[in-house]
Amino acid sequence: MSSASTARLAGSIAARDFTAGVDDAFVELPRRVYAADPAWIPEDEDSLRRAFSLGNPWFARGRAVTLCVRGRARLAVFREPGCRVRGRESAFFGYWEHRGAADASLALLDAAAEWARTHGAETLYGPVNFTTLGTYRLRLSAEPGAVTFPGEPYNPPGYPALLEGAGFAPVQHYVTQVGMPGGSALAPAMSARRALLDAGYTIEPLDGARWLAMLPELHRAADAIFGANLAYTPVSFEAFAAGYGATVARRLCPRTSLVARAPDGALAGFLLVYPHYGPLLVRGAPGGRVPVGALSYDEHAPALERLGERTAVAKTVGVVAAHQGRGLMSALGVTALERGRAHYDRWLAALIRADNPSRRFGAAHMRAERTYALYARPLDGPRDGGSDARNR
Repeated sequence: MSSASTARLAGSIAARDFTAGVDDAFVELPRRVYAADPAWIPEDEDSLRRAFSLGNPWFARGRAVTLCVRGRARLAVFREPGCRVRGRESAFFGYWEHRGAADASLALLDAAAEWARTHGAETLYGPVNFTTLGTYRLRLSAEPGAVTFPGEPYNPPGYPALLEGAGFAPVQHYVTQVGMPGGSALAPAMSARRALLDAGYTIEPLDGARWLAMLPELHRAADAIFGANLAYTPVSFEAFAAGYGATVARRLCPRTSLVARAPDGALAGFLLVYPHYGPLLVRGAPGGRVPVGALSYDEHAPALERLGERTAVAKTVGVVAAHQGRGLMSALGVTALERGRAHYDRWLAALIRADNPSRRFGAAHMRAERTYALYARPLDGPRDGGSDARNR
């Protein structure tokens, strides 16, 4: 995009500090982008507006601005003081949607980069909605007929190329494995579990009530569990509970979600499993869609069963750093598979970092993989910074 085009579009950008609320055009745009897409899970407007308000505890420290070219493109850019990724001061952009010619999104991405730079950032990462504890990444590929699950990135196929044209490059790749693990391939995981149990570890079912009771303990352990993840940023307990409290407790599968404890009783790890609620949530859901905010296991797991939808999503697995390297992740996985055998015919191992050892657990026997990427653009050089971003 030429500098003249950028200048012309700059006057069309509606920018709002979070304290001014979200522009109606910002809310409306995804409905236009996905108007003919029955596989889209519509964005929850009330949740979006609450996220950009003083009711969101993230704003106790962070700042954000929403940027929108009416009817054509939108995004938000976020900066929290002291947010450093790979040793560099960093900001995130998220809630990105685009339709029509590329110039509107390119102008917004340039404006986001400039805002981030003026707020002290050296690198801009995205898409990330506030933090990596929320929804982030772009989806690059999926198997034919793939149904999106809650929290999975979903976007038109042209988005990755558009980002790269704006000077961004992928800095981390992820996969979702799709299939039904079984047979001899599970033997190593079963052996690891036996060794852990013999050493005094315990693996127990995790229901919503237990999850809520564990929240303070989970928050204290979050850095030791997720700290090595690219672009991970710590959050306050209030923000953690808002994002991972009642919503998780209401939706998780109590049959297959698990918590592991060390011989001394300390938290060692956990696995959160959900029914694949996607068939109830997408725009084209039979009989009318369920709003994301209304989801509950008690009500909607039976509804999925009635539809013949018997797919589980292993969404979040975490092992405390002191207990990593002992096979605990595999032990949790094989235990969930055993407990879910009577209830699920297919599994999705969701959003695994492509270089994470946990990917090996399903690689031998899962039928397909969906792929995703997180992107970055350095802010201390020209916009065409792809090679620099790749090497950081």
